[in-house]
Amino acid sequence: MEAQEIVSLLDSSTIELKGVSIIHRRFVGIALLSVPMKMTLHDKDVAFFAAVSSFNELPDEFIDDRLFFLHVDEPLKPLTPRSSVVLMRRHDEWLDGFELIAREFRELQRKKEAVLELTALVNSGSSLTRIVNAAASIIGTPASILDTSLSFLASSDDFPAWVADDADKTSGWLPEDALDLMKRKNLITPDQPSDLEVFDWHDDEGNVHTNYFSFIHSRDHIIGSISFFTKNERLRQSRIDMIPAIAQIVSIEMQKSNAYLLNKSLYYTHLFRQLEEGTYPEDADQLRLRFSFFGYRLKKYLHILFVDLSHDYIPAERV
Repeated sequence: MEAQEIVSLLDSSTIELKGVSIIHRRFVGIALLSVPMKMTLHDKDVAFFAAVSSFNELPDEFIDDRLFFLHVDEPLKPLTPRSSVVLMRRHDEWLDGFELIAREFRELQRKKEAVLELTALVNSGSSLTRIVNAAASIIGTPASILDTSLSFLASSDDFPAWVADDADKTSGWLPEDALDLMKRKNLITPDQPSDLEVFDWHDDEGNVHTNYFSFIHSRDHIIGSISFFTKNERLRQSRIDMIPAIAQIVSIEMQKSNAYLLNKSLYYTHLFRQLEEGTYPEDADQLRLRFSFFGYRLKKYLHILFVDLSHDYIPAERV
């Protein structure tokens, strides 16, 4: 857990930060330090709760590069240039803070173990819906899985209407405004896809929605994506850090079941059937725009529309 996240869980009105910056430092646990003691070097990834009186007795070489949450029971000794301390004035709040952070570390460990347990669901042949529900429970937000045709493969039971309304969801594709947003964010046919993207959008009522979006890979190819959604709040960094691992576990299931290939095949079969029957609900310009999102170029000659699937226009891996 990052130091910044640990501090953010405490009451900011009761603490004071001193010493070097702790924003990007990570810790695997905490310990209550009641008496002077010696620790080995590998324990620098543990944060300590201690009284100032105990801290003042520690040698400087032990204090350097470590993080301390101190209850102020006497004046603090001069800090070394590499010290990082958080001062807390009230003993009861300091002790409550220790118990709170200890619970949070235990909860984070349980969530990490739950991520590994997703592999058991894959091995037992569970559906993508069951897997995405388990993932949503771990992160604590609604979630969905898309394939590379931007069709829904699965969504959690609590998937909200403000992400994609029922009509668009059941028809197997995203609404046009979602496609526009994803293209602006370079999430469709990206040049250099990263494992995780976080982006916001606003609705008409002023609410801020956030999508925590991770690509699902099969070797060097993108085969889909998994998203976790929040509304008017931000996920904690320790939860965000677990999303790429979840995405790769989902990748195993998608390749194992060929679900993403089947869904894409059905999607394009349905789309081409609409073209053949002349029942596609959009005009030719909208149709060309939609195909361009998928990396295809739609050409028009007289009254005939056809799709060039040769992949000559962009690299195949981007499609």
